[in-house]
Amino acid sequence: MQNEDIKVLNEIHKGSEMGLVAFDDMLIKAEDDTIIDAMDKAKQQFLVFKDKVKYELLRHGQIPKEVSGFQKLTASASINFSTLFDNSVQNISEMIVKGNEMGEEKLSEELNDLHGISEDTRNLCLEFIDLQKKQKEEFSKYLH
Repeated sequence: MQNEDIKVLNEIHKGSEMGLVAFDDMLIKAEDDTIIDAMDKAKQQFLVFKDKVKYELLRHGQIPKEVSGFQKLTASASINFSTLFDNSVQNISEMIVKGNEMGEEKLSEELNDLHGISEDTRNLCLEFIDLQKKQKEEFSKYLH
């Protein structure tokens, strides 16, 4: 496995882990059952992806890089501040859409910058980008 593959897989792992942190924090804040169900489903999708990438890294003798406690704390603080006075479905959905946009952009840049990655890694990356696009579409329904 190439170093570029490891870099991309760790980036996917990080993105899925940050998504899990965000969903955990937002699930605590949400009060609407519809958005709670949608977030729970999205969280499970991120969990599956995190495990899939972790398996790939371990299979190649690599230990997945964990997100630092500071990064998790910063994300949690941002979510807590953003929902302090507005935990509406629209506000939570907007945060999810923006989070998926940021993750999608970051991975797309990685994919465009790294040309030596394996087809398996490229496909896994594209699959995660596709998941983020689908989640953006799903949560965009709640913005109106």
